[in-house]
Amino acid sequence: MIWTYSGSFYGFPGGWTTIAMQPISNQWAHYVVTGTSGDIRFYQNGELKDTKTWNWSATSSNSDFAISGTPGWNFGNYPMAGKISAVKVYKGKSFTEDEVKRNFSALRGRYGI
Repeated sequence: MIWTYSGSFYGFPGGWTTIAMQPISNQWAHYVVTGTSGDIRFYQNGELKDTKTWNWSATSSNSDFAISGTPGWNFGNYPMAGKISAVKVYKGKSFTEDEVKRNFSALRGRYGI
């Protein structure tokens, strides 16, 4: 679970933790969360912002999956106050830093970033 609150990103990988990445307000931003075996990397506009070791795997979780509002946990009462243009979920693929940068460079013109 990843969300924003008071100008910061937070995650819940078994305990609350701050992610060293600030939300960008009133403009498009490109976010990537990728990783394997508990090593999760957070990118904003093609730049690595933080790495966390989370002892969690999407393939081993029986939790619901949601984007922009979480079912259950009472977080469903707090939907995202923003817009989403595109979401891609890849099964069995963790992107390298170079792949993230190339993808961002290819898409940035579409959103004026």
